[in-house]
Amino acid sequence: MYKIYKFKLCPTKEQEEFLINQIEWCRFVYNKVLGIAKDNYNRYRIQWNYYRYVNLLPGLKKNYTFLKQAIAQALQMTIWELNYYFKKFFRREAELPRFKKKWEFNRFSLAQNFKIKNGTIKLPKLEEPIKFIGDMEFDGIIKVISIERSESGEFFLILYVKETNVVYVLSRIGAPLSMLIVPKSKTPISCEDKNGT
Repeated sequence: MYKIYKFKLCPTKEQEEFLINQIEWCRFVYNKVLGIAKDNYNRYRIQWNYYRYVNLLPGLKKNYTFLKQAIAQALQMTIWELNYYFKKFFRREAELPRFKKKWEFNRFSLAQNFKIKNGTIKLPKLEEPIKFIGDMEFDGIIKVISIERSESGEFFLILYVKETNVVYVLSRIGAPLSMLIVPKSKTPISCEDKNGT
């Protein structure tokens, strides 16, 4: 079973620009690949195949050089999202996926290559980690994260957690703790900071 946890991010101006670009580049790839896939289906009745379309990424990066600045896995996860929508379409459970406008596409996701430590999250291609607000405590393992932008322009970290028998405690901003893993049965949890207080 999966649970979802959401935390507010506190990016700097530079980090905010980085996140906005990542979201926009993922939307660009989503719409570009969707257009190719729709054309293939309408003209030739070629059904969706994730590997066919994810293999278009090197060519897209060559033709649209700004995509070289994008997090590669975020682009792959964007095509995986299309994979989900096309599978639903071919099972007759949903309409054909449609193109996304700017505020209809407000996030990107990663399944690896991120690091949560000391109240921050480190993303690929970003020098400094981004701070988040709040303590994290959950039973399970993080399988996927999403960075989402709200209509008001705020950013959020969303964790998709697969439940296990371990409790993870991740620290808030300013706390010197990194990640504490303790057996689920051992409560309450107490930690000392670096100064021993």
